[in-house]
Amino acid sequence: MTLFDRYQRPLLGARISLNYSQFCNFACVFCHKEGNELSRDVFSEEGVMRVHQKEAQEHTLMSAQEIVRVSRILASVGVERFKLTGGEPMLRPDIVQIVQGIASLSPQDFGMTTNATRLYALAEKLKLAGLQRVNISLHSLDRERFKWITGVDRLWDVFRAVEKSVEVGLTPVKLNWVLLKGVNTDEFERFLEYASSFEGKVELQLIELVKEGSAAQNGFFERYFYPLSEIEKTLSQISVKKVVRALQHRPRYLTNKGVWVELVRPSHNSEFCANNDRIRITPDGKFKPCLLRDDNLVDFLTPMRKGASDSEILRLLFLANEKREPYYKKCLVVRRVSS
Repeated sequence: MTLFDRYQRPLLGARISLNYSQFCNFACVFCHKEGNELSRDVFSEEGVMRVHQKEAQEHTLMSAQEIVRVSRILASVGVERFKLTGGEPMLRPDIVQIVQGIASLSPQDFGMTTNATRLYALAEKLKLAGLQRVNISLHSLDRERFKWITGVDRLWDVFRAVEKSVEVGLTPVKLNWVLLKGVNTDEFERFLEYASSFEGKVELQLIELVKEGSAAQNGFFERYFYPLSEIEKTLSQISVKKVVRALQHRPRYLTNKGVWVELVRPSHNSEFCANNDRIRITPDGKFKPCLLRDDNLVDFLTPMRKGASDSEILRLLFLANEKREPYYKKCLVVRRVSS
């Protein structure tokens, strides 16, 4: 069974936020916080986890059991891809338990987006628990640039995490690199060399700056925006193969160094909307039908905690699926191109 919305888009993926956006030990200069207007203070891992435990005790966050339960309900109607995000998802003390529970559903694809500061220590446990792959935020290979972008001096931790992830098989490791004009756009060759050293097990995701959150303030976007079209010209010259991923119609290039490079443009376009087959789950237990809207969320955690059955939660999922619609409706032809 597969659910389709009113625009005949299937529901095949779920992106689950495990923490509020302020639960992160980075303070990236461009953070858009998934639409949450929250503090961007830098916490230590210990501090964030203490705050997390307080929030969990006050029942404002989903528990591991609740996350696994809603994931099981999603899987029962054809959701086959799960992505865990945050804030920083690995700052949850129960992250291994969550991964193990979702992995027991045998998803086709199961990944996590992380800043990787705890990944070196947990990579093997996560792999054994059933996590398949990771996306790691890495916006510069230069220590000082990395520190300026993220607010922390932890580049070495990320390097160790990439190596450990490859070692234990959390592959392909995808490196998320947000391009900032005049800051890191001259590192393309270095990134290719770095990724190629892992012999096909590390890929690059080049991401255009989004004009949201911190990047929308004080002229930041206008100063640092760098269009992917500039690098795409180079990619077309040095690549031996090009494909288009079905998800959001993203182009992927296989370079002559054996590295796959994917271009991620902002979601503010009809291509993204026409090909979107995911629903999001907020950390406080709501179905979020559209990334760009907060006025149509469907609360399932409150009914769940009042004793709602799986069939009642499923009815709420059906309601959320009915609310799914392209935010930008210029292009409504759903493309399914092999990835």
